[in-house]
Amino acid sequence: MVGADAALMQDLEARAARRLDQATLGAVMIPAFGHGGEHASALLLDVPLMMRLMRGFLKEGGGAAAARVAKLVDMYLAEAALEAGLRPVEFEELARAVPAHAPPADDAMYSVVDTYLKAHPGIAKEERKSLARLIDARKLTVEAATHAVQNERMPVRVVVQVLFSEHDKLNRLAELSASFSGQRSPSPSPSPNPALELPGRCPSKREVLVQHHEVRRLRDDVARLQVCLSACLEFPSLHMYTNFGGAPTDAETYVCSTVQVQCSALQA
Repeated sequence: MVGADAALMQDLEARAARRLDQATLGAVMIPAFGHGGEHASALLLDVPLMMRLMRGFLKEGGGAAAARVAKLVDMYLAEAALEAGLRPVEFEELARAVPAHAPPADDAMYSVVDTYLKAHPGIAKEERKSLARLIDARKLTVEAATHAVQNERMPVRVVVQVLFSEHDKLNRLAELSASFSGQRSPSPSPSPNPALELPGRCPSKREVLVQHHEVRRLRDDVARLQVCLSACLEFPSLHMYTNFGGAPTDAETYVCSTVQVQCSALQA
């Protein structure tokens, strides 16, 4: 509120911060009114106010409330990322203020970072790298990983981290696939002495159907991963290397080739 008493403003902000988990995106999309200096006048949204609300909430909030606030801040970041006047350090500060009670997938953070990089193509290389550290490659879904590997805006470090993460996932898929194949292996020939035979249990029809469904789902995941990781075959010529400088290292090339081989083996 323009011209409002400072003490009154602080009291209102403190009350709003305590109830931030109940707020909607529209409620926190508060326009900037030009206060806060020359830089603040370049912002359409009052990002500094949102930061103060976050700090106030984090002093007391937690549990399920923190999870709701994390989702709210993710949505707010998606809008704030388009702000031409929002500096990288401010965007990063707000993003790092998101409570740790985040969902298993990290696609929202990847999306907002990508949006910011797209809206601010002129930021420095080090700032780009710093923002990319907000992304947890281990939590990306298959769709986000596919996009990240082929995303020219992402620094090389992020691409390599995604590849290593997907490499680990493929290892686990390979182990599960081998385990399932072992369950379907033909049983040994009957023992000449029935008394020596070990008691066995045949899986029920429902268990077999569940296993088949799981294998089909895993194969679908592998197929989508292969679309993502097939870009590794073109690693030396990816645009991202011409944009950010440098060629893939031997380690990066090794990871790419290893993942590609495992993809082919799993689909066989």
